[in-house]
Amino acid sequence: MVIQQGVTLPVWGTATPGETVTVNCAGREARTVADASGSWRVILRPIPFTGEQYELIVNGSNRIEIHDVLPGDVWIAAGEGEMASPLSDSGIGTRAAAVSDPGTRFFVRDASGKGVWVVVSTKTALSLPAIPFFFSRDLRASRKTPIGMIDCTTSMMASIDSWISASGLEGLAPLDRAGAATGVSASQLFRNLIRPLVPFAITGVIWDQGASDEGSHALRHRLFLSHLIRDWRHAWAQGPFPFLMLLPPGKGFSDASAAEPYLGDRGEPRRAWPWIREGIADSLRLPNTGIASATDLGGDDVGSDPLVAGRRLALTARHLVYGEEIAFTGPVFRHARIEQNRIRLYFDGAKGGLTLGSAPGSGEETVSSVSSTLKGFAVCGKEGRWYPADARIDGETVLLSSDAVPKPIAARYGWKSLPDGNLYDRTGLPALPFRTDSDQPR
Repeated sequence: MVIQQGVTLPVWGTATPGETVTVNCAGREARTVADASGSWRVILRPIPFTGEQYELIVNGSNRIEIHDVLPGDVWIAAGEGEMASPLSDSGIGTRAAAVSDPGTRFFVRDASGKGVWVVVSTKTALSLPAIPFFFSRDLRASRKTPIGMIDCTTSMMASIDSWISASGLEGLAPLDRAGAATGVSASQLFRNLIRPLVPFAITGVIWDQGASDEGSHALRHRLFLSHLIRDWRHAWAQGPFPFLMLLPPGKGFSDASAAEPYLGDRGEPRRAWPWIREGIADSLRLPNTGIASATDLGGDDVGSDPLVAGRRLALTARHLVYGEEIAFTGPVFRHARIEQNRIRLYFDGAKGGLTLGSAPGSGEETVSSVSSTLKGFAVCGKEGRWYPADARIDGETVLLSSDAVPKPIAARYGWKSLPDGNLYDRTGLPALPFRTDSDQPR
């Protein structure tokens, strides 16, 4: 297994009421007595990474020995759908699984539902979730310390309320608490996957979820994500640990609209992925949160690229968690200025400057050619109708105009379930979707 380096380590379990329990690891020892319900818990002093393997020994009326214990960094990978997709489903999976790495271990559930630690090897890798696999691989390469990934992903459709504890849902209105019809009940995944891990010491969480909340539950998802982050941090009582989110890849097929509305022609909610993504970005208001964009990856007819998604999450972790001075996010909208019949957009985070680009390939497919035209932008006038914008890079800004909108008042970028924008920085990271207006979804 992997235990979190450099922090106090809770170890807990059950025994006969009144039984004395002693825990030893790496020269640290702690002793306690099981309470009336049989529960016990001790705290071991921090164990730094030294490259050594240790044994964790629990002594009571019986003896439990856990061998090959490595101090390192422990991450939880949680979410649904593509976050759970195994490496065997990836085009590059067989090649990526060809190299064993005894310094990376995954905590997974076997066929019986029992949790077990497995070392990444040629025999185990293909069954592991691909995005967490590539995330851990990049962290291992950069950090040179053991990485433990706790797999809390599910291939089931699971709306966001199923990931929040019952107490975490109590402060929400009954209407908001009504979950999507997914077959997974409120708080079910929190009880089954998350609660049993508390208070295991961790570095942080990587997260990708939202497919179960598209459409009519998209606005609810925006509210719930911040509740979920606070809820998990409260459960761990470990402070605001890092919570890194994947900005979901393109969904569906090409849409002719310049900026996808929330409601369709008959007043029904559309897939509403732009609003889900905006809600994820809004959660950055919470401390120690970060996002990695996958908006230029995938689509329902293609599938996302787990190598690139995992690598971008690792870039976010390397900068925000480990303090590396590297590019970790593409251009981020800062503010807009109206210049007569044009809108000028200003950005932060564009390492090396703004450029046209395309999604990188993982090596199995031909990388798409770079368009000579900047795409993905829309403008509107006071009547509120959106039109495709003529866009061009002007130094460190982007200039927008449209013959159909002589007096533009607002702009949007990447505002589709399947975005077609191609604004990048020179390290190959895509611009994040944004809008300059504050209109309610419609």
